[in-house]
Amino acid sequence: MTLPRSLERAEWYGRGPQENYWDRLSGAAVGRYASPVGQLAHIFARPQEAGNRTDTRWLALSDREGRGLLAVGCLP
Repeated sequence: MTLPRSLERAEWYGRGPQENYWDRLSGAAVGRYASPVGQLAHIFARPQEAGNRTDTRWLALSDREGRGLLAVGCLP
């Protein structure tokens, strides 16, 4: 999926603020976090999963004026 570069701010409700995975859940508390989009991905020497945030309920990507995209997940 390609998004406009103007969507430079990310805010989410889930685990964070650092990247986290199913086998490291206890190290990341569920809460509301925000970050510049450019700081969410981590570049590894060998391509693999990167920048994951588990248990995310919603994600908002926005520009400087607060306009953007809201993605909301369904939980069982």
